[in-house]
Amino acid sequence: MTSPPDPRHGPQAPAAPPLGPPPEPAPPPARPGTVVAAFWLAVLAPLLVTALHAVGSVLARGFLADAVGADDPEVAAAVAGIGAVVFVVAVLVMVALTALWIAFGFALRAGRGWARVVLSTFAGIWVFYSVGGLVTGEPALAVPAGVVALGHAQSAVGLLAMLAFLVLVRLPASNRYFRPAGSGR
Repeated sequence: MTSPPDPRHGPQAPAAPPLGPPPEPAPPPARPGTVVAAFWLAVLAPLLVTALHAVGSVLARGFLADAVGADDPEVAAAVAGIGAVVFVVAVLVMVALTALWIAFGFALRAGRGWARVVLSTFAGIWVFYSVGGLVTGEPALAVPAGVVALGHAQSAVGLLAMLAFLVLVRLPASNRYFRPAGSGR
């Protein structure tokens, strides 16, 4: 049973229907150039570093096979086999990591804040890894200059690209783009 209407408020009228179509949601903010540049760094830097890593691995594999198994054909064959497995596994890991970077880069470009956090964390780790690659001392073996140069190039590209990425995703225009929708975005 319902209670009678309160006489102090008068009769209750039904709610009026809306006068027009519902308001359209606000358009997403324009993607700033800082985010576009960070996206391209997230795509191109891992591709370039992976290519440098693959070339360096091929050169190092040939060098190791020559250096270790120069006197014994059985040792040379074993080193070549182990080197091939290590090369394939290393390149597959680099390709998988590159694919993740690129996938997260697309999420970053779409304005996903979690992608900025994940890629910033990975970029910070990459910076330390790259610094380590640049400050290592002389190799224990007489490594060909081409292998050393590729390693330094790989580290330098990674360091510069990740430092630029970290700056780009933290600039004010990027911060506004990644601000949650409920906070004035």
